[in-house]
Amino acid sequence: LDVGFNEFRTLPASLAQFKRLTELSLDGNHLTELPASIAELPRLEKLSLAGNSIACLSPKLLSVTGLR
Repeated sequence: LDVGFNEFRTLPASLAQFKRLTELSLDGNHLTELPASIAELPRLEKLSLAGNSIACLSPKLLSVTGLR
């Protein structure tokens, strides 16, 4: 799912409903944090965050073992 360059400042926690999502591109938005619910995406393999101002990641994201 590519939602890059949409000037998002936040992401909805409901993103976790996409259980079959394998790739998520959030490049070029205005994100400063990610919802911990992203860790509830069991098939997520690729997460791209280039061009955002994320200062720290939730420890829950470290539990997503399939991320490359």
